[in-house]
Amino acid sequence: MVLAPLVSVSVILTYYHTNGRLQELTETVVIEGRIIAEHISNDSEHYMFTGDEEKLQILVNEAVKEAAVNEVQIIDLNSNVVVTTRLSNRLSSQLSNETKTTVSDDSDSFLITQPIIYKDIFIDEINQKVESLGVIVGWVHLTMSVNKVEEKKHRILLDNLLILIVGLLLSTLIAFLISRSLIVPLKRLHSAVESISGGNLNSKLSIGQGGEFGEIENGINKMASELQLSSEQQKGRVDQATQALMEMVMQLEQKNVLLDEARKEAEAIGNSKVEFLANMSHEIRTPLNAVIGASDLLMKMINDNDAVKYMSTLSVASRQLNSVVDDILDFSRMEANKLELEHVSFNILEVLESVISLHSPLAHEKNLELILKVESGMPATIFGDPLRISQIVSNLVSNAIKFTSEGQVLVSASSVVVNNKNLRLQINVKDTGAGLTESAQENLFDAFSQADTAVARKFGGSGLGLAIVRKLIEQMHGFINVKSVVDEGTEFIIHLDLKIDKHKTDSNENTLLGMSVLLYEKNYVTEETIKNILLYWGVEVTVCITDDDFIGNLMKIKSEDRNCDCVIMGMGKDALSTPTVEGCVQKIRCLSMMPIILMLNTTEFELPAQVIDEKVCWLSKPINRQVLHKKLKSIDNKETNIADQAIGSCNLNEIVDVASLFSNLKILIAEDNGFNRDLLTDMLEAYGAQVTAVEDGQYAVEAALAGDFDIVFLDLHMPRKDGITAANEIKLAALEKAPFLIAATADVFIKDQGDEVDVFDSFVFKPIREEVLLEKLTILLNFQGDYKKDDTVDEDVNKAFSEKLDREVRKLVLHIVEGSNNDNYLEIVNFSHQLHGVCGFYELSEMKTVAAGLERAAKEQRREDVILLIKILLKQLKISPDYKVIH
Repeated sequence: MVLAPLVSVSVILTYYHTNGRLQELTETVVIEGRIIAEHISNDSEHYMFTGDEEKLQILVNEAVKEAAVNEVQIIDLNSNVVVTTRLSNRLSSQLSNETKTTVSDDSDSFLITQPIIYKDIFIDEINQKVESLGVIVGWVHLTMSVNKVEEKKHRILLDNLLILIVGLLLSTLIAFLISRSLIVPLKRLHSAVESISGGNLNSKLSIGQGGEFGEIENGINKMASELQLSSEQQKGRVDQATQALMEMVMQLEQKNVLLDEARKEAEAIGNSKVEFLANMSHEIRTPLNAVIGASDLLMKMINDNDAVKYMSTLSVASRQLNSVVDDILDFSRMEANKLELEHVSFNILEVLESVISLHSPLAHEKNLELILKVESGMPATIFGDPLRISQIVSNLVSNAIKFTSEGQVLVSASSVVVNNKNLRLQINVKDTGAGLTESAQENLFDAFSQADTAVARKFGGSGLGLAIVRKLIEQMHGFINVKSVVDEGTEFIIHLDLKIDKHKTDSNENTLLGMSVLLYEKNYVTEETIKNILLYWGVEVTVCITDDDFIGNLMKIKSEDRNCDCVIMGMGKDALSTPTVEGCVQKIRCLSMMPIILMLNTTEFELPAQVIDEKVCWLSKPINRQVLHKKLKSIDNKETNIADQAIGSCNLNEIVDVASLFSNLKILIAEDNGFNRDLLTDMLEAYGAQVTAVEDGQYAVEAALAGDFDIVFLDLHMPRKDGITAANEIKLAALEKAPFLIAATADVFIKDQGDEVDVFDSFVFKPIREEVLLEKLTILLNFQGDYKKDDTVDEDVNKAFSEKLDREVRKLVLHIVEGSNNDNYLEIVNFSHQLHGVCGFYELSEMKTVAAGLERAAKEQRREDVILLIKILLKQLKISPDYKVIH
């Protein structure tokens, strides 16, 4: 590769030189031929003129003696060969007309033709000039031999080739010698550099040459020395860094140990928090169950107005406490991401009406107009979590009523259908309250925050309501906005993306087609809402906005004998006196005898006796659509006297004979706490149910398999067999004929246990409220209507209640004594657990503490502590400590 350029250049130069020599040789031969031809032409012009052929022959013979001349001819003007060196006249006919020297190239010779010009001297005496006149008298035809030229070319080629070979050999030898003097030192340099790069910094280079190689040698050796020194320094620094790193790793390991301990401690704290909340759920809600249940029962037992007032206060306060506990527990579950949402089909209108109905008494008490406005044409049923949507709207409505002293609270719902499967639901809750400043709005959705420090003192509350609202909405992948102006009010706007249930539609559209109604309502929003509802049902509506307008329309109807089926009239809080209502009805009766429906801002009202017999009824605002529809339908069908339906129910819901409501229902109750068992039994038997009660999970399984029950209530914490195990066994044994299984517990976190509790069809949480219990049963069994229980009770129930509690506690304590006598710790644990529940339920705090300690001591089989705690229980019940057996 090193010789390639040199060889290439040498070959190119040799070719160029040889080619030039060959061209020069050819040109030389031609020039020489032309010179000979010109010489013959000049020498033969006189002989051609005189015709001396002998002399001409001598000339051509002399010319042939030249080495390159092959043949010579002299031709006259008639193209006849005058003289020639051979017997040939091959070109005489072709060259007879040539007047100048020409050269032609044949395959084996060069042909040169030279004209022979005879020059004559002419003297012009007149002009005194001498002119030379030339006349062609013939031609010289000269043939130059190519063979001799080729011989010279071959010789030139051989000479140049020899020179090239010799030059290449010399160049190769010189290149080899030069390369050797370069490559050997370079190899040594390469080897030394490889050795140094391999880590052998002690390697030294010794070439033994001066010049550039010597400088390179010194540079490499110097570099190796510096690298060695640098390596030693670097090694020292690395050792120091390694030592520091090891110390750091040890410190990190120590910190990791501390962090691990801290993590475990945090997990323990978190578990403790969950356990604490679960315990608090049980410990707080259990006595709340007693407070709420007992207060409701006592309110039905007593007739003294002051006592009823105090019990009503107790009931309201206990429900407020229960609401705060629920808020704290819900917030804790959301913080721990343990709150699961349902995805079921539900009627959004029914959910909103239920929320409005719940808050309407407080709104009426504050003389506020509570309005529900639902956009016409909104899909009847959608998929989502109705309980959580109800909780969201309920919190917002509760806040709106709480912070509004006058005016109205408007709840409006609308939707935008995205496609045939999805819609965006928008719910607005707008009040005319005090409003919020911008600074208050910034922290509005933070947990435990209030609009200002005075709010908590004035209105109360945990400050968790709006935080729970936002978290629930975010968990549903929606969002909430707030608009507020100080002294004008606040509006919350909720956006939720939900799916449409296309299998269910609103069956009330155009069901009252052809009916005519006269509507009088002073509140514009309420009037628009009622009017839109009526129009959706196909009712022809005539709207009145003033008293004069209302009276005028009544007179027109009478005078023109115009068809009108019903009068719907709204009345404010200030018009709720008996004389006012009676006067309004009588004024209408003076002009018309058509049915009258009054819309009142109250949930408690009795129609004056004077108008009961008339076709008059009243509805509580905000109006329930289904109730209004039933009333109008009954008027349209002329089926019943509308006054017959006005007696009793303040909201005109259908009244059912509760004593026979569940008459065909067989219910099994499994509850280890005897008093709770009896309380739940009494609640269900009051509605006609056939109740069987057992005291633990094992008996529950046996009873369920032996009987044909519709519903089974199971306490989750029972002796011998817990509620979850019992539920699974009942479900497995019954197969497709399994009863509905309802878990009764005070642990609101029970649903977080996942698949374990999926066996249950529903849950009721202590404190068990009668209306919640009925709601669960009606949902499971598809019953319809709201229920009112007969309030008549025996006047000695209160005394019997106390005696029954005392007997229950004594019975449990004596069972514990018997277990102690037999060293049966399992029996002591079971009955101590039941005693703890009863004491907590009815706030027997001292005995509850002893029962809890006794349960723990029995679990750990601490005999001395068990005996000591039993003696304390006996002392509290004033039973002799020597009592050994249960009589």
